Amino acid sequence: MTAPYEIETVTPRLTDAPSGFARAAAAAYVAATLLGVVMRFELAGVGSPIPFDHLLHAHSHTLYFGWAGLGILAAARASLRLTKPLRWACVAVTVTVPFLYFGFLATGYAPFTIGVSTAVMVGWYVVAGGWWRQLANFDPIAALAFRYGLVYLVASTLGIWALAGIQATGGSRLAEDLAIHAFLLGFGWFFVFMVAGAMTVHRHRLGLAFDERAMRWTLHGWAVAAWAVFPLGVMGGAEVPGLGPLARAAGIALVVPGVAWVVVVWRAAQPGPLQLLHRLAGLWFGLTIAATASAGALGSEGLVMAGRQGVVIFLHALFAGFVTPVLVVLVSRRFPIVALRFHHAALAVMLLGLAVVALGGSVLGLRMAAVGAVALWVAGIGWSVPILRRHQGVLVTDQGS
Repeated sequence: MTAPYEIETVTPRLTDAPSGFARAAAAAYVAATLLGVVMRFELAGVGSPIPFDHLLHAHSHTLYFGWAGLGILAAARASLRLTKPLRWACVAVTVTVPFLYFGFLATGYAPFTIGVSTAVMVGWYVVAGGWWRQLANFDPIAALAFRYGLVYLVASTLGIWALAGIQATGGSRLAEDLAIHAFLLGFGWFFVFMVAGAMTVHRHRLGLAFDERAMRWTLHGWAVAAWAVFPLGVMGGAEVPGLGPLARAAGIALVVPGVAWVVVVWRAAQPGPLQLLHRLAGLWFGLTIAATASAGALGSEGLVMAGRQGVVIFLHALFAGFVTPVLVVLVSRRFPIVALRFHHAALAVMLLGLAVVALGGSVLGLRMAAVGAVALWVAGIGWSVPILRRHQGVLVTDQGS
């Protein structure tokens, strides 16, 4: 039985959270969401000298590998024993983030950025291996979430290697899109599993009292169904023989563990300053489950109805609505309550604008989305300040009993 709390002195080295990983993650978030603002205004009619696809790739890669990836390392750092290979891998995946950001801004997809992205994935393989060997040291529920997350991490990269093979052999555009979405969604679920595990590790500090039986059942449900839904984000993917029907069935089946998670978080959130934030994050996750189920029920017809805006709403509800605010409270010494409430409100404005676009009100909706994006970026600056400040102190880490 371990003590309920472990105290770890925090020093300003790269591999000590929050002085290292968390600061790098917060800086990456602010830099990446600034590009999101530029894209929103470009779509609303305000031009940018940087090609849109360069902005898009710099934005997405920096959020994936810079913010979410390093944020997860920061949340787990106090519970991980950094062996030499694991330490160097963590340093490697951190220092490559600026090269991804500026490389994609300058060249988009090019040999340089492809090479850096490949190096990042190799680094994450080492991280996954080092983390896997320490799972016995974690609370059983957290270990289950981390185990599934690490499996999804490795499995998702098969989409990237498949993409390389498809392009080398002159495969179809549909096959390329399926491979890309297999990576994007699989890596996204890696974040979801790891955040759920970190919430369990830090549950006392976060004011969470999980129903462990319900949480275990939910994690199993995600693991069974989530991997198969990636074709639903590709036009025509839901109609691919064999793979399409499986994806549609999985998208509908995912409703059960998805709604169960919303209920688990809602009930787990104890009265206090973080209760509303936990519940809002759970509701945003519920929106992504509803969108997945709708795509499963309607197939590509649903994508036609929702348009590109529907995919963007899904991604932002999952990552900006669920993953991001949970990571913020996980890695912050001082919980930035006001900034996070503003974050949720800004996200609501942005996604409402995108919904208006999908319903046909393009001018009004695009302007609303742009305003919401600015507000979301300002909120990010607000909650990043306590993380970015350089000072020593202690990090209180729940280990469970």
